[in-house]
Amino acid sequence: PALRMMLDDALRSRGAMVESVANGPDAVALLRSRQERGKPFQVALVDMQLPGLRGSDVIDAARAMDPMVRLVATSGLEPEPATAAQLKAAGASFLAKPFRLGEVVDALLGR
Repeated sequence: PALRMMLDDALRSRGAMVESVANGPDAVALLRSRQERGKPFQVALVDMQLPGLRGSDVIDAARAMDPMVRLVATSGLEPEPATAAQLKAAGASFLAKPFRLGEVVDALLGR
């Protein structure tokens, strides 16, 4: 939660609108809700070790809902070959932890 709040604050300080959740099912529900309201996300950062649902499943759901959303997966572990192939197929980039706050902000804001 503390890292998520720090990242949220860093993104907001750079003008980004941010919504974050703590687990996989909530992430899919939020993505779906935004899509249904016609306000899809431009980018989503997905931790591969989310509670309740694997990050790769969240990424697959996000891609199925919105082919235009930019997806960034993150983990402290390198993805196994099958997971790496799944991320590549979904068009998701990968950002290894630990990362500097500026690195993830740049990755998300495309700078």
